Amino acid sequence: MRVSIDKIGRMVIPKQLRDELGLTPGVKLEAVVEHGQFVATPVGPEVILVDEGGRLVAATREPTEPMEHDELLHLIDEERRWPHRL
Repeated sequence: MRVSIDKIGRMVIPKQLRDELGLTPGVKLEAVVEHGQFVATPVGPEVILVDEGGRLVAATREPTEPMEHDELLHLIDEERRWPHRL
């Protein structure tokens, strides 16, 4: 699928690709060049480990919106299906 870049550098990702990849408005992407190709990978909030009562707990560096249990399960399922690169 071909896309174009406008004069200020913006590129529109076609809806079909956004839907297939689960990209929604506001998603942040890490953009790099790998082997001469442009690669954009969705990234989530930065996660840090925090000591809470002698146990390490994963937390986000910046506050995030709370989510419902069903939404969390949906995100976990999406992550399991994501075609990770090695």
